[in-house]
Amino acid sequence: MKLYTPNKHIVAEIDGKFYVLDTGLPFSFSYTGDKSIRIEGKEHSLSPAGVFPKSMADSLTGMDISGFIGMNIISDTGLSIDFEQERLEFKVSEEIGTTFDLPFSLWNGRYIETKVISIGTKLASVIIDTGACISYLSERYISGLKMTEETYRDENPQCGVIEGNFFLGEISFDGDEKGMYTHPVKVGKLHPAFNGYGVDAFLGLRTLSGKAVVFDFEHFRIGIR
Repeated sequence: MKLYTPNKHIVAEIDGKFYVLDTGLPFSFSYTGDKSIRIEGKEHSLSPAGVFPKSMADSLTGMDISGFIGMNIISDTGLSIDFEQERLEFKVSEEIGTTFDLPFSLWNGRYIETKVISIGTKLASVIIDTGACISYLSERYISGLKMTEETYRDENPQCGVIEGNFFLGEISFDGDEKGMYTHPVKVGKLHPAFNGYGVDAFLGLRTLSGKAVVFDFEHFRIGIR
């Protein structure tokens, strides 16, 4: 299946319609009135649109978006994304050949959470959000990073427009016997509206990997290449 990444969002084309893939969303919905969607030979339910206005979705992606695919579908099918080949599959693909495994759990039964990511020297509890084109850290992590002159502007249905300066730092992934790797990150400051989640960060998919990523909900692992 063809992968689109407009403005760092993850978009799949399914039956001629474009859907944003969002692990930060517990349900899936349609702007076109469709009550279900067929993926890998199985029907999945779609809710009426409500949380995210279509005008905002179209504006952020520059595409005619038909809806969002959330965790109720992704956690049932699994998800494999290959940025190099610009392909995605709604299953756990062994062909991608991941080199690192990051364990996770489901926070509140709906969001992908991992506690084995460290930022600087502090262990962080984070939610992996494929719907986020910008990654955000809480105040206690931001305070140890270097603020840049580069600014960002983001939109979110919970808190509207989010603006600020990017911060630079390093993030480390310490998963399993395959070891640890560290790379630089560019992040924004977490908006107070998200404090109720009780986590240190919301990380977009590009923070995890620049090549490929596999979400395996049977073994609760994120494979990274």
